[in-house]
Amino acid sequence: MLLIGVQTSVIAQYTNGQVIEKIISKVDNEVVLLSELESANLQYKQSGNPITPNLKCKILETLVINKLLVAKAKIDSVSVDDAMVENQLNYRIEAVLNQYGGDEKQLEESYGKTLPQIKDEIRPQMKEQMLIQQMQQKITSGVKLTPADIKDFYNNIPKDSIPFISTEVEVAQIVLYPKPSQTEELRVVDQLNALKKRIEGGEDFCQLASIYSEDPGSKQFCGRLGYRKRGDLVPEFEAAALSMEIGEISPPVKTQFGYHIIQLLDRRGNEYASQHILMTLKTDTDDLSVSIEKLDSIRNVILESDSLTFEMLAFDFNEDKQSKALGNRLTDDQGNTTISADKLDHNIYFTIDGLQTGEISTPLKFLSRDQKVGARLLYLISKKAPHVANLKDDYQKITTAASEKKKADELQAWFKKTLPEVYIYLDPEFDKCDVLKIE
Repeated sequence: MLLIGVQTSVIAQYTNGQVIEKIISKVDNEVVLLSELESANLQYKQSGNPITPNLKCKILETLVINKLLVAKAKIDSVSVDDAMVENQLNYRIEAVLNQYGGDEKQLEESYGKTLPQIKDEIRPQMKEQMLIQQMQQKITSGVKLTPADIKDFYNNIPKDSIPFISTEVEVAQIVLYPKPSQTEELRVVDQLNALKKRIEGGEDFCQLASIYSEDPGSKQFCGRLGYRKRGDLVPEFEAAALSMEIGEISPPVKTQFGYHIIQLLDRRGNEYASQHILMTLKTDTDDLSVSIEKLDSIRNVILESDSLTFEMLAFDFNEDKQSKALGNRLTDDQGNTTISADKLDHNIYFTIDGLQTGEISTPLKFLSRDQKVGARLLYLISKKAPHVANLKDDYQKITTAASEKKKADELQAWFKKTLPEVYIYLDPEFDKCDVLKIE
């Protein structure tokens, strides 16, 4: 049995202008449509996943299993809170809206539907996905592992299948971003004040935003940010927007992103709509040199002190919020602080490759994920040499794998037990798929 996460959306298939749609499976009162299978198959391929033999059959199997989970959830009175569904739905819509610069009209034009219609289409799919997750959690909630279970799992892995773990490191950092000069701040403020005056004199906010704004996500949409709830945007921006009358334009407002002029467009309940023009503060090599010199001083203090450590000074000086929240450690794309060396940025890799555990690099210039130029010190906390996975060095990884295996076994047993309890129909076209064969 193949258990893969397939996000589906009901779409119609067209041939010569005619809609082709039919039910290809039924599990009690839950149905699988041909369009669901075609959509899921397309999404799977577009995601770059490996194409396997009988892929459609395996995806159909997953869809049938999901409907089985939904059918049994309803029989067993498992439910999801409507408020949770709405929260997740709003979060999903917000993410899609952000791709359109927060402009609801642009989104509606693209989809050919109103926002309420889009929500109505997505809501049942989202509720079904949440119901499936609830049912899976219920089935596997009793899964527990003892140290003996983990040891048995590891010992039962064929010797030639035990994974090889590449070099892994833990790295901490102290980041400093160069501070713009007072001259640069005055330049940006003056330029925004001039734009504010031009708009108040009758020029089009949209046109000026598309020319001058440095917010790539909104400039192509007239600087509009759409409707936002309180707390969605940074406090300084929100405070300025909510202190104005509709249509009013603020003086330059400073946030962590730079300076903005903001126009309040509308309010409705706990939400407000605004548009802005952002100008970022530029730094030059002189500003960066100041940060590098400061980092060099911090490094020397640590090397010459018997009591001050890298960890202590990192909490005082590190300006990177993401790593600071994780003990000033670097993370990989999944948020792990123990990072495989082959997933490191090549500049970091070559830097720490020359360090021993406990050593600190010299100050390095770098570009952050949000494209900010800064400087940093790197500190090598630990380094594990390449090795075959073992219980001593990789206990947590093996525990996670053992837990996933036991949950999969639990689900497999549940499916085998539950199949006779529900009515399942499969279109004869898909008989070759052996969807109902539980091994």
